[in-house]
Amino acid sequence: MDKDTWCPNHQNVVGVIGGMGPGATVKLFQYVVELQKAPSDVDHVPLLIYNNPQIPNNNKAVLQTGPSSVPAMGYTARALERAGATHLAIPCNTAHCFLSELAEWTNLPILDMIDLTIRSVFDMQVSRIGLLATDGTVKIGLYQKVIKKISKEFNTRPIGMIVPNAKGQCEVDDCILRIKSGDVGADVQRRLLIEAQSLTSRGADIIITGCTELPLVLSDELLSFRVKFVDPMRILALEIIRITGKMCEMNQR
Repeated sequence: MDKDTWCPNHQNVVGVIGGMGPGATVKLFQYVVELQKAPSDVDHVPLLIYNNPQIPNNNKAVLQTGPSSVPAMGYTARALERAGATHLAIPCNTAHCFLSELAEWTNLPILDMIDLTIRSVFDMQVSRIGLLATDGTVKIGLYQKVIKKISKEFNTRPIGMIVPNAKGQCEVDDCILRIKSGDVGADVQRRLLIEAQSLTSRGADIIITGCTELPLVLSDELLSFRVKFVDPMRILALEIIRITGKMCEMNQR
């Protein structure tokens, strides 16, 4: 079989618009690999990753304190499309504020990590969600809008949302910036756990790690209280595995 006749034996290939930040992109790839019990190399999920850290800061773009990130994400999407991607995934919560604009740059369907996460949460039958995320994600109401949409679709009451107070949000934002700079140490972890505990004390049944940097330092094993973390990036990884049509057993523990 020569180079002109060989073709991959899969139908769908997800292209990852990465670099927001690079550590989160690596974590998504790690999830995709670990959540499959693939018996050999060829049974793993095919994936195209464009790690583009030159994409402008999405949080600043949302708050209109920096340039739009859409053109750079659109360029990256088009490069992945040319490379053979059939779907796109974005391991950045705040970037999902621009999905409708990004869709104008590409013909490919974009996996909506926020929508996937909230649908998963509705299946848990919880009453209140705690959200740790960037101030842009919180202020624009990204998760709240999706909750409202899905509540209407399911004809049920919206799930309540609890976010940090002003001081707590500053703590979360500072920790996110420190993680992006490579600091994944005990102090960052401790400060984030304090904010998570605050959300649970105010009635949160679960806590969404609504910034893809947070799973680099937070996990359920660290919690000494009754709630658990819901990681949107892990849910996205499961969807990537699902749409590629790979039938290997997935480790969903």
